[in-house]
Amino acid sequence: MSEKTFSPNKRRPIKLTERGKTVAVIAVASAIITGGVMNLPERDKQHLPTVKEYRANPDAYPEYQEQILKLGDTPWGLAQEIIPGKDPRSAVDAINAQALQNDRDGIGEPGFQAGDPIVLPRTEEIIVTQAE
Repeated sequence: MSEKTFSPNKRRPIKLTERGKTVAVIAVASAIITGGVMNLPERDKQHLPTVKEYRANPDAYPEYQEQILKLGDTPWGLAQEIIPGKDPRSAVDAINAQALQNDRDGIGEPGFQAGDPIVLPRTEEIIVTQAE
């Protein structure tokens, strides 16, 4: 009678089906893309304090100011003012997130409406607009 011995050093090659290969490629690609997005430099990420945070302690946010949305203001237009010449998508996301938080906090009207308060970085254009 022959005995079969188990050898832990002997490895069999992994065999993947076409579907398995596709899943593996997608998993690796997703990990690479997610890792790249999560490691963006801080200057490329936009965080705006909420109106509630700003009103509670405006001295903690000297580079920001509260302003009232005007008829015709859009998240995209405001984002272009905040970071002129750069891709405004991250700022648009931050502005929309602030509008949602205002809704949760019961500040202003639901959504992004003229007359609602919003906190934005101080810029010369925004200060000139408010002085008029």
